[in-house]
Amino acid sequence: MERALPVIDIKGTKFIVDVANDELKQLDNPDNTIWFPHMQDRITHYVLAYDLEKKTRLPYSTDTTIEVNIPTLISLDPQGMAETYNINIKDLAGKTDYEIIVDQKNLALRSNGKKPELDITGDIFIIDMERDTLQLKKKPEVSLALADFDHDGREDIITAFYHTRTKSLTEIDAGIHELPEHIVQIKIPEEIQLDPVYAALEFHQDFRSFLRNKPLILCRKAEVVPLEKTYIKDIVAINLQSQNTAKKILPKKGDELQKPGRDKSAIIKNKGRKRGLKRQKL
Repeated sequence: MERALPVIDIKGTKFIVDVANDELKQLDNPDNTIWFPHMQDRITHYVLAYDLEKKTRLPYSTDTTIEVNIPTLISLDPQGMAETYNINIKDLAGKTDYEIIVDQKNLALRSNGKKPELDITGDIFIIDMERDTLQLKKKPEVSLALADFDHDGREDIITAFYHTRTKSLTEIDAGIHELPEHIVQIKIPEEIQLDPVYAALEFHQDFRSFLRNKPLILCRKAEVVPLEKTYIKDIVAINLQSQNTAKKILPKKGDELQKPGRDKSAIIKNKGRKRGLKRQKL
């Protein structure tokens, strides 16, 4: 049986304290949420710009906006903090929300110069945001340009085709009739999430709110998608169908048989976003 979550009253409106999602959720209107990273973290409490009419936080001030002090999550729901962040409830004493939510060991390592790493099919790459590249750890002269990755439809994910033998980003011939070997599609978080410490400094963001929103992960794995599970499989099928259709059509006398499939000069490639972290907007 799930435990009942604590409730806080804000000027006559009750909100559920949802530690797992780092938010307050209106009891009688769950779609209305207030995110803790959008409040001002004053260490001992939060300051919320609360609109009395809309019953939520507004990014701008109105005649009905007031400042409300909100207790820390450790105070509001110590059991939830202990369970969510896998810590003994006794160890919460004397700690701040920030110290519990943001991995302090990882932050100390990053602050002392350790850069995040990314595992791509077993190869470890160092995330170097200053150069906007991923550098192969065992062979630094081999690198992948982050600007050559594409968005996959979601704002926070970028993707590319990767050759597992050459350790490089690659292009795919649009006229292929079979799936090429040793090539996979890789998906990784966008640059801001790959190294949020660098991003926070680069964009002059409030460290506490930024790292709560985008946690620092020093070692992560790229999502690897076999080509047979991508749209490349459909392109191969279309090309094969075109080839089979062309074989059934006999050319008229004097006509040259057209080669089936797509123009061999066409390629499917990582278009690239022509930008690096410095040109991104938060």
